[in-house]
Amino acid sequence: MFSNDRGAARGRPPWSIAARLALWYTAATFVLVAVATGLLYLVLVTNVDREDDQFLVDTAQIMRALIRERPADIAALQQEVDWEGTARRYARVFVRVLHEDGGLIIETPGATAIIARHTLSPADVRTEPGPGIDTTSPAGAPYRMLAAWAPLGAEGRERRLIQIALDRTTERQLLAEYRSRLWTVLGLALLASALVGYTIARRGMAPVEAIASTARRIGSSTLNARIPIEGLPGELSSLAATFNDMLDRLEEAFARLSSLSAELAHELRTPINNLRGEIEVALGKPR
Repeated sequence: MFSNDRGAARGRPPWSIAARLALWYTAATFVLVAVATGLLYLVLVTNVDREDDQFLVDTAQIMRALIRERPADIAALQQEVDWEGTARRYARVFVRVLHEDGGLIIETPGATAIIARHTLSPADVRTEPGPGIDTTSPAGAPYRMLAAWAPLGAEGRERRLIQIALDRTTERQLLAEYRSRLWTVLGLALLASALVGYTIARRGMAPVEAIASTARRIGSSTLNARIPIEGLPGELSSLAATFNDMLDRLEEAFARLSSLSAELAHELRTPINNLRGEIEVALGKPR
């Protein structure tokens, strides 16, 4: 409010009501769209992480069951590791099985370059598979990693360390494309909300423009004109009725003033004519 007053004082015209309404509508709509798209993106990321964690946990559970039931069957363990490595079509999975002291038993080819031993050390591994952690390979590729202990045999006196890494390069690319599309959607939403807001504001202010146009046409000779109230909103209909009442009072006052002027002219006409005649007679005689 004060900024508009200062702008008017400096010679700049204040913002119109239509412009203010359009600005508020645009801002409110854009904020809602941005919040909605942000929440959708957050839900998408959360679901992707949850699905990856579930896949890692399921893989760890399968490996745990195989180690517990067939601890000496290295061939079956190797077959399972190889199968898990190709379980996903667009994402590679790397599996390592270690001794309790950290010695390597079996792994997916290339897993050593991906899963660093200090990243998933035995001291930080939970007894049961839990949520994975995000990390990157030495080459910078994103991975979701998980580690879990697997009891060896039915007694479980010894245990093995299972380390699993899931390649998330494709998912990150999809999320990056999704973010870029979100920015495009937000830009289009901003333009669309500005256009719609301006259109709504202009249509909303159309009755005010009609009232102003009618008021501009009213003069001393057209005091009988009135602002039509039919179809106006409740706030403007009361304003138009008040304005029409004012015009009624002005018309009545002008009518009284015109009647008074006519009466004064009639009353003054006779004495002035008499005075004029006497002056003409007086001037017509020689002096």
